[in-house]
Amino acid sequence: MPKIEIKEPTLNGQAFIIKYAERHTYYLRVSRGNKKYTNISLSTSDIQQAHKNALTAYVKVEIGRAHV
Repeated sequence: MPKIEIKEPTLNGQAFIIKYAERHTYYLRVSRGNKKYTNISLSTSDIQQAHKNALTAYVKVEIGRAHV
């Protein structure tokens, strides 16, 4: 399991922006409950841009859940 190097709350605590050690891209981490998470790439290595991309990524995750 890759080690989480950076973890910042975003979207009023609904998700976290994380960065794994030895990776350059930030990811959005959304809890699915019971210690399960969905991680989606935010396609940036800039933390400011990651926060901007978070809402779009979160909506994609939630829409995906609605269709399951």
